[in-house]
Amino acid sequence: MLDEYARTDLLPKKVEPIVIPKKPKNREQKFYPWFFVIGLILYVCLAHALIEFLVNL
Repeated sequence: MLDEYARTDLLPKKVEPIVIPKKPKNREQKFYPWFFVIGLILYVCLAHALIEFLVNL
């Protein structure tokens, strides 16, 4: 029983960390700058609109 559990525990741990983490890391590196830039642009636009709205009041 102990040998079976040890074998089933070791195999998924060796396979999953190699297959799963590589894809999300590549996707995060590609898409993160775009979301960051778009977020900054939206933040600046909203801040500018709020300032103009408050000044007009």
